[in-house]
Amino acid sequence: MFTVAWNIADGKGFTYNNDISTTGVQPLGTLLYSIPAYAIQSFGGDKYDLARAAIIFSAFLQVLFTFVIYRLALSISNAPDKGLYFLISVCVVLLNFKVLLNFANGLETGLYLVLLSIFFLCWLKQKETELNIKQILQIGILTGLLLLCRLDSLIILFTFYILLLFSKKLKVTQLVIIIIIALLIYLPWQLYVWDVTGNLMQSSARSQTALFPFFDLPYKLEQYFSSIIQHTTPFLFTGNILVWLMFPLGLAYLAVVYIYHKKYNSQIIKPETVKVVTAIAISFAVLLVIYFFFSSAPHFYFRYSAFIMVLSFPLLVVFFAKLLEKIRKYHEALLLLIIMFFAIQAYLYLHSGKSARAFSVRLEFVEHNFTSEHRIAAFQTGILGYFHDNVYNLDGKMDNEALRSFSSGGIENYIDKLNIDILMEWKDFVPVLFSKEYLDTSWKVYAEDIGDGRTICYVRKGFNN
Repeated sequence: MFTVAWNIADGKGFTYNNDISTTGVQPLGTLLYSIPAYAIQSFGGDKYDLARAAIIFSAFLQVLFTFVIYRLALSISNAPDKGLYFLISVCVVLLNFKVLLNFANGLETGLYLVLLSIFFLCWLKQKETELNIKQILQIGILTGLLLLCRLDSLIILFTFYILLLFSKKLKVTQLVIIIIIALLIYLPWQLYVWDVTGNLMQSSARSQTALFPFFDLPYKLEQYFSSIIQHTTPFLFTGNILVWLMFPLGLAYLAVVYIYHKKYNSQIIKPETVKVVTAIAISFAVLLVIYFFFSSAPHFYFRYSAFIMVLSFPLLVVFFAKLLEKIRKYHEALLLLIIMFFAIQAYLYLHSGKSARAFSVRLEFVEHNFTSEHRIAAFQTGILGYFHDNVYNLDGKMDNEALRSFSSGGIENYIDKLNIDILMEWKDFVPVLFSKEYLDTSWKVYAEDIGDGRTICYVRKGFNN
């Protein structure tokens, strides 16, 4: 997304490296990032400066998300203690390390969570039996922005609106107006997608969609359920280490929350908000089921299922406030404990020199071994493609022609057509992606391990650097 944002600022439009037209981004976030990219280019900055600007922007979004979660909690609560609710919201969102990861990953996740939470806040605050024209306009604009922010919001929105129609909180004529407004916002992007790909779905969605992709079911189940648990438990996060711990600890925690929910729910949740909250929960559940059966990227479940926090966090704020109102003298001690816990997680994940280095190894390896004249290809190009313009994407997220070739079994021919000099890929995926005959005939191993413990590098036979 950063690469495309940088190219938009440079006057190249929605293109990836080597001027390849792309639909493999979420347009709203990309356009927003192109604004600081343009300013940075105007003042002679580089791509590192854009990354720094993105971190600042993500911090702003996380603070904004904190306030919206606080407002959501106030909206559904029967008797809110504003000071206590705000303190708990700060702890649950700002001092929650996995929220930081979702907002600071340089993608659209943080923006999506903010827009989705504002969208539902509009519905929870709507007390009149009939929407006025101002409210319809606001909801229509938010609907269009959500579609531009993440395509999968279509599932949430469709389910949510259908449920509101059945519960008579929304009229058909009102929904028609909302849809027209949303389409006016979203349609230009859809037309562009069709023009570039000849398909209704953008390449990033199609590259990670399959019918019942259960090729590694144990891993899929682990990532799927651990992600759901993590987004319903505010401080429990282990990264990809000791994932099994998520299940006993997370399920025990959720059992306690459920018990208190049964005990206090009618006392602390406004009855008039139950229909909307239920519709949100069902909409989220539908999307989660669709992800399980049709998403072929289980390693992204943690990010894709982050929308759960839009509902789980306000509910947790309300329930935690009920539990903590009787032990006010311990609030400061609990806050200090949460800050310490957050600091430990941040140090281990970001400052121990282990996790972050895995993402930078490819950059170092390319800079030390190859030049900008060499053509490099990989399926996972993220950071590598952002900092090196001579990198080609093969998994089809950014290159629709690559996606067509991969889907039809012709990715090897496409690599040869591009005159690729260097192939870099995770070792475990190589036998699945390339035939042994093709590798033996055209390629030789340049490095069995580039230093990250999982990536192998091939160069063309006869390659000279």
